[in-house]
Amino acid sequence: MVPVLNVLMIANVSRVIYHGRPLDAFLSSPSIAAYTFLFRAALFPNLITSSEGAAYSLTVSRAASGEMVMELILVVAALGMPFVLAYTAAVYWVFRGKVQFNPKSYRTTSRDRGSTNSRFQERCPIAPTVAPLSALATNRRSVCRKSL
Repeated sequence: MVPVLNVLMIANVSRVIYHGRPLDAFLSSPSIAAYTFLFRAALFPNLITSSEGAAYSLTVSRAASGEMVMELILVVAALGMPFVLAYTAAVYWVFRGKVQFNPKSYRTTSRDRGSTNSRFQERCPIAPTVAPLSALATNRRSVCRKSL
């Protein structure tokens, strides 16, 4: 009964997203982790079962690394995790706030789907479809001879 409920909850995620209820999708998403846990629990102690026989299956004890390697991984993770958290916080701080569309923001419309530089073409109608990147980076006047 529990695996059937898990499959139904996983199917529910896409259904509630379609209906515009993201909170319900978020509440249904732990079912994916629960389904994975149930699958692993059913196979325990085997990680990969062998078709040759139980003696050739990969078990938890066979897959474990040595004690020295595990200590090294612990040290690397302990030293690296503060950098990961600091980088995540810095990226969050730089990109914080909601995205707002206004007249100055770039928005793809049906009119400019085929062109990647439609804002440039609005300012410079005689410019080629794809302006040279070096000209755009250095001086816009070298591509568009009109005064901007």
